[in-house]
Amino acid sequence: MTEADLTLLAERWRRELPDTSVFGEIRFWGFAVVRPHDQGWCLAALRPDGPALELLLRHASGQGQPVALRLLQPEGLMVGPQGVTLDHAERLSFDGCEAWREPDGLHYGLRTAQGQGGFEIRGRPALTLGF
Repeated sequence: MTEADLTLLAERWRRELPDTSVFGEIRFWGFAVVRPHDQGWCLAALRPDGPALELLLRHASGQGQPVALRLLQPEGLMVGPQGVTLDHAERLSFDGCEAWREPDGLHYGLRTAQGQGGFEIRGRPALTLGF
């Protein structure tokens, strides 16, 4: 994906997603990086960064500094009434959690502060941001 493609994706994201959206759920291939409604996050900024799209999310309380959600080679943006999904990404990272698509395309690896593992994708989107 070129930087021009990422810029178009960022523009589409800004156009389709209301500025007031609060994400109460962040999932990498179904794994809850932020458990449903445990915390709320708002989009503070969105920008291409080399081969990645970087979303700066700020806590919905307004406290603290924005945290980067980095999406390497994102594709397949869908915005719906339940939230936002990306069908595909090579690598995702947020707040000390990182996930990547394995070469077989059927599994993903995941690293958190608690450890590392591998899991089946099972048709799940690479990223889910739930309202």
